[in-house]
Amino acid sequence: MHVFHRSGRNSFLPENPFILLVDDDEASWRPLAELVRHAGFTSVAVGSAADALACCRRRRPDILVTDLVMPRRDGRALAVRVRKRFPGVPIVLVTGQNLDHPDWIVPSGLFEKIFPKPLDFDRFITIIARMMPA
Repeated sequence: MHVFHRSGRNSFLPENPFILLVDDDEASWRPLAELVRHAGFTSVAVGSAADALACCRRRRPDILVTDLVMPRRDGRALAVRVRKRFPGVPIVLVTGQNLDHPDWIVPSGLFEKIFPKPLDFDRFITIIARMMPA
């Protein structure tokens, strides 16, 4: 797992395919990054939508996995911005929010897949593996 910060001068991005993990809570993204690593994939973790967008300006992720609720720009706003720049990038939402609540409605088609928390790790990795480029 690599951690990317937009303010870091030497923030390393891998050359091989990678999954961009976006969550403002390190206790959420760290185990997800470990899960992805154990499944054989490279990940880059960021703690905000702003860092995710900065990372995407440097290199296109192969898959974007984002939380919904984050300060300033939430996962929906991030997905809209990434989708405009990279229409083919699969975007996955992992959230603990009740998506039936009016504050958390997700536009149809914005995410390829939505996973509720607590996460079903086996199902998550199976679907991510299908989305990764060959």
